[in-house]
Amino acid sequence: MSASDLLNKIISVKHILRAAGYNGPVTTAEPPSSFIDNPGLCTSSTLDLVAINAHSYFDPYSTPAQCGSFVLNQISITKSACGGKSVFLTEAGYPHAGITNGYNVPSYDNQRIALKSLFQATQGYVTFFTMRDGTSVELIQF
Repeated sequence: MSASDLLNKIISVKHILRAAGYNGPVTTAEPPSSFIDNPGLCTSSTLDLVAINAHSYFDPYSTPAQCGSFVLNQISITKSACGGKSVFLTEAGYPHAGITNGYNVPSYDNQRIALKSLFQATQGYVTFFTMRDGTSVELIQF
């Protein structure tokens, strides 16, 4: 979907939500590259706020301990691309299993390290995507 198609869809959804009585913010959550490659997406008045999903796991040069600094950098880069608008982190996390990606080796220990780094860097202002899963009901303790 193009950026203009997405903005048109958001306008349509906003109209439906407003008609139903919802007057809160409406946005889309995208990876930072969507906003960086399409700055008109985030500078448009259509979005009430800029929301990103940023996962250090997909950067092969990041380590689990760098998860928090990676995400803060993604917020900063997106904010710059969006003309200084506030950027909200709506999804971040780290897998406990899967394929190794550079310095990212999925394991419970590395997941714990990454999420602790992320929690500290964002001061808890984050939605964890991989905090727990179906094989483990134990929440990660910080």
